Amino acid sequence: MTKEGTPSIRLNEHGLMMLRMLAKDIEASGLRIEDHIRWCQQGIVLSTEAAKIVADTVGPVYPGNETLQGIGLDRTGGFVHPLSAPVGTEGHVNSWAAISIHVSVANGWQVVDGETQSASRGLIHESVNAVAPNVSVDELLYESRYSDAALLKLIVLAVDGLQLIVEKAFKAQNS
Repeated sequence: MTKEGTPSIRLNEHGLMMLRMLAKDIEASGLRIEDHIRWCQQGIVLSTEAAKIVADTVGPVYPGNETLQGIGLDRTGGFVHPLSAPVGTEGHVNSWAAISIHVSVANGWQVVDGETQSASRGLIHESVNAVAPNVSVDELLYESRYSDAALLKLIVLAVDGLQLIVEKAFKAQNS
């Protein structure tokens, strides 16, 4: 594990399993995984506290970072996909922004009046299942808390699914 990693990080199935176990160990210690582990372009990056937990579990690693601020995709106060945008002037947003908000609410990164974690999870499940019924949405939501790739994959699947649901509803209404 290194802070300076390579531009493209690929983990095989065993590596992904170990990363999930590592995230669960960090979370079980009482730390919020979003703040203490990140799998991104820089590699697998740990906070100082997470590095201590890993050292106790698997042996010494690098000393860790004081903060993960600025490493990988920012989840502070909610994630906003780069394709998110307002629509019109009445506070409406496009599907990228809507799904970003629901993922942020579902993961507890953002509080939005009138939205609950369970309602946002339900919308994400319905949207992803519309285009990828064999994907474990709960696992992808969990991994999105520390994996940039999982976060982006979740957003793309949910946006595609939401658009499909809306198209079907529109066609049914106009038939």
